[in-house]
Amino acid sequence: MDATPLKGKRGVYRLGHQIGGGGQALVYEGREMHTNTRVAIKQLSGMFTDRKEYERALQQFVREARLLSQLSHPNLPRVTDFFHSKGYWYLIMEFVEGMSLEKLLLRHPNGLPEPRVLHWALQICDVLDYLHSCTPPIIFRDLKPSNIMITPQDTVKLIDFGIARIFKRGKRGDTVQMGSPGHAPPEQYGLGQTDARSDLYALGATLYHVLTGQQPPEPPLTPPLDGWSPSPRAIKSELSEQIDCVIRKAMQWHPHERFQSALEFKSALLSCPTVMLHPLQCPRCLRRQRPGARFCCYCGTALVGAGSPTIVLSLERDDGIVKQFRVHGDVITIGRSDARTRAHLQIDLSPYDMRRHVSRRHARIVRRGNSYWIEDLGSMNGTYVNGRRLPPHRPFPLRPGDRVRFGTLEVIVHAT
Repeated sequence: MDATPLKGKRGVYRLGHQIGGGGQALVYEGREMHTNTRVAIKQLSGMFTDRKEYERALQQFVREARLLSQLSHPNLPRVTDFFHSKGYWYLIMEFVEGMSLEKLLLRHPNGLPEPRVLHWALQICDVLDYLHSCTPPIIFRDLKPSNIMITPQDTVKLIDFGIARIFKRGKRGDTVQMGSPGHAPPEQYGLGQTDARSDLYALGATLYHVLTGQQPPEPPLTPPLDGWSPSPRAIKSELSEQIDCVIRKAMQWHPHERFQSALEFKSALLSCPTVMLHPLQCPRCLRRQRPGARFCCYCGTALVGAGSPTIVLSLERDDGIVKQFRVHGDVITIGRSDARTRAHLQIDLSPYDMRRHVSRRHARIVRRGNSYWIEDLGSMNGTYVNGRRLPPHRPFPLRPGDRVRFGTLEVIVHAT
């Protein structure tokens, strides 16, 4: 291969060794030469003998570049450049260290431990919720072990958006039927349009695969009279009954019988006895703490929820406290209710939001072990912590005394 650097729109890149790829694209490790930043360089393959096949692959390649360039989430790789050079199309992305679940399964052919798999599954639910909440929603359509990277910090990264699509309401079927056998739901084989519930089926099938070490069964093309409910526990009896029920529900043949949202899926996972909570962590310096500690041994910060994981949000005005909201749970969604969102909010600010500056799904607070993190959900007027506007979909640690503003409404965080 030509060793001269690649000149992109936003940098100059040097190709390194190949680290992945299939029939349509190759992935190389590389460097951006001005900053010496390690990057992943995805190259559209030139090994096409059929012109139509190449045009279809190029269309998918461009779609992936455009989709990823518009997204920002900690469980998605960042795209930094996209260009044509020396007869090839290139996509420059954040380099994701780690290993795919597919490669991890090669080391653990009988499946991976349930607590660790659930830890990853919760992160996948978060990123699917982000994609499905985009306007319009984005359907991943190819969730499987080879497209899930696990970093050395045990963080999930979804890769390969080649066949992702934008959901178009009212469309009766997908233009192109693609996916991976066993992981794709029946509607992805040309029997209807894929939607968010299709990704949830694929997540259930992926959990089946990763927990048992066996390929999930392919769904029949027509709904069987006796139902369709693959049970991983029938293969691996030591799995918990709860995770077995979660996977069976996710892999129902009919979409309306599955989980209807990624948050509903996540809630079911959190009920499993084997779910692994994050270790106690200081919300300020982020260092791990010994079990039972009430103050950080490094910076002295009070550990939110050490012993009793609860915080209170006080909505205050000049005349004193107006309302207190007790936060006690794993996922608390904050916003402004209407007929569409009322059932999905744990904290409804509409009675206090006279100017309607709070979005319907404005933010959420997530408990990680014994600490709480706040995440803006792409709100119109932003979420601020101590005057700093949070980037959308980037969780930020909360600590006692923090002032959090949703639009124009401000609350103060108290530990209990």
